[in-house]
Amino acid sequence: MLRNLGLTLALLVSLTLGAPSLDAISFQPKSFDELADEAEQIFIGTVRDATSRRTDKGPIVTDYMFGDLEVIKGGAPEPQASITMLGGTVGNESMTIAGAPAFVIGVRYLVFVAGNGSVIFPVVGGYQGIFQVRRDPQTGGSNVYDYGGRPIVDLPASKSALSNRHVASSPSGDGSSAPPTAVSTEAFVSAIRRVLER
Repeated sequence: MLRNLGLTLALLVSLTLGAPSLDAISFQPKSFDELADEAEQIFIGTVRDATSRRTDKGPIVTDYMFGDLEVIKGGAPEPQASITMLGGTVGNESMTIAGAPAFVIGVRYLVFVAGNGSVIFPVVGGYQGIFQVRRDPQTGGSNVYDYGGRPIVDLPASKSALSNRHVASSPSGDGSSAPPTAVSTEAFVSAIRRVLER
């Protein structure tokens, strides 16, 4: 069975590499409750390193190392944790999957993880399970942004998707519109804990 899984993965990778016109990967929409419930681990951490390597089966993967951890769910080993994702660069060979999430060294994230080490994208819902955590210079705390850097402005109601708003320019065109305020990391983590306590 593992051999068949390896062959299937190798076929998927070769199809992806050999057919650049394939549609980008997409992920099934997840509610906030599903993100929390399906995750085996949830943690906040800063990406300290990213190392690409070739697996025994052939595909290239990248190991992202996270430090300065705050564990919300599961047993992430402190003081660091790692997430292995399909794709990366080894020597002169690169493998990229269109639409697949990735992490940036130096950025702090809140991540919903499931199947790490056994699935090609071990983040619940793909990019939906990755949030940026940024320091707020006004409060000294931190706020939460989605994978693309847009502020999370509302905490989700039970069983609903997150409510994101893009920063829009002022309708008058004078640029006086202030960007929406992102929810605090503390409030966001409290919302996750409420889901987990049900």
